Amino acid sequence: MNCQQTLIQAKFNGMADVQKILTADSIRCAKEKVKKTGRKPKGKPKSFVLIKAIENASNETDNNIRDIWANLIANEILDNQIHPEFPLILTRLGTNDAITLAKIAQKSKKTSLQKVTLAAIYSLNIMDIAFSNILEEESDFSKEHLQNLNLTLKISGQWHLTLFGEEFLKAVADPTFKFIKTE
Repeated sequence: MNCQQTLIQAKFNGMADVQKILTADSIRCAKEKVKKTGRKPKGKPKSFVLIKAIENASNETDNNIRDIWANLIANEILDNQIHPEFPLILTRLGTNDAITLAKIAQKSKKTSLQKVTLAAIYSLNIMDIAFSNILEEESDFSKEHLQNLNLTLKISGQWHLTLFGEEFLKAVADPTFKFIKTE
């Protein structure tokens, strides 16, 4: 057994029985996701990322959030590219935050032409009266929290993903999902 496996096993052994069940479920789910991709893992996954994900999945009773942890584990196993900050950010997200982030991401899938057109509309001024507030999206705690985490940004009254937010979503997305980049 290598050092990484020994460390993970020690963490697992120190958990309460219910935590072991939740952890085992997350690891099983991550392995299934890796297998479904048909891809071979690149390199050795980072211990820090795996241990943080396993520890946090062991305390998560919400199946949806635990599935996100499994995605993060699977993506780290596959690509060894998960930034060490991402598990820490995921610990700071609740279910409502995850839903809000997904909605913002879905809405952010606009083409460049649409973005230019929207920018022109937002900055429209007639007789020194700005119309940008007409199209402004409401804010709430989740949106503000996501902005504080640098995952989203409000531009011209509309919520958008930051580059950091896009990369975070890739890290926690189901690895069998194929991202189509729109510019």
